Amino acid sequence: MAKAEAADRVPRHPMRLVARRTGLTPARLRIWERRYGVVRPGRTAGGQRLYSDDDVARLTLLARATGAGHALAQVARFSRVQLEELLQRDAPSPAVAPGGPPDAVLVERLLDLVKRLDGAALERALRRAALSLGPTGFAEQVAAPLLWAIGAAWHAGALSPAHEHLASAVVSRVVTWLTRQLEPAEGAPALVVATPAGERHELGAALVAATAAEAGWRVIYLGADLPAADIAAAAAQARARAVALSLVDGSGGRALRAEIERIGARLGASVPLIIGGSAAATLTAPGVQVCPTLSTLRAVLQEMAS
Repeated sequence: MAKAEAADRVPRHPMRLVARRTGLTPARLRIWERRYGVVRPGRTAGGQRLYSDDDVARLTLLARATGAGHALAQVARFSRVQLEELLQRDAPSPAVAPGGPPDAVLVERLLDLVKRLDGAALERALRRAALSLGPTGFAEQVAAPLLWAIGAAWHAGALSPAHEHLASAVVSRVVTWLTRQLEPAEGAPALVVATPAGERHELGAALVAATAAEAGWRVIYLGADLPAADIAAAAAQARARAVALSLVDGSGGRALRAEIERIGARLGASVPLIIGGSAAATLTAPGVQVCPTLSTLRAVLQEMAS
């Protein structure tokens, strides 16, 4: 077994941290372990559960699978690779996965505007929804479900790449506009938001920035595909309380994971590194906090700021 793989299996994380990273309650974690044996955590000398990085990644994948409608009894024995393949089949678009109940009627209306390439009407409708729901609600109930629907239609041959590009550009403009409406209070904690080198999908990071602004943070948004040294330098200059990365394309594999580890090492233990997005569960590294949904991210940021 390689050293990295062995390290992944060392029990080190207490239950409260695992619950925060996966979005699962401690009660549900205990039930999943007792009834289905999804993971086998270690124990401290006092009998408290300790989970490995591999456990956290597996639990995050299972949480996403059950959230997508799969019965735990059917997927509990799946390997991480099988779970990743299952979720990939469920998610035809590389967009950020929705974490809240979608507004199906509105999404269908928006999809019709995309089909007609009516960017102006699409932007007006999205702005109204964003103002009504706020960044997190907008992202989870409207933007992400819309992008998923567009991806599904594209794979089915009902939409062209032009439709997908138009929609992504409009959603990105609306998210940027919404973020600018949220002025942080004086003395608000700073959060650096970016995607690491090799990750070129930027929309997820824009949604993270909007969510953080809604939670009262001062956001330093760096955009996509940035080397570890630049991200860490920006965090140091801004005196950031934390750094958040969006990870959608997991094709970088070991190289992308190594880049995340380099960022964490440069930040040090005093600046938490948070990752989210559809590829986050497979690219986590020791000491990195995974937020599987924007709602989870918002709760974590609120706790950090308190």
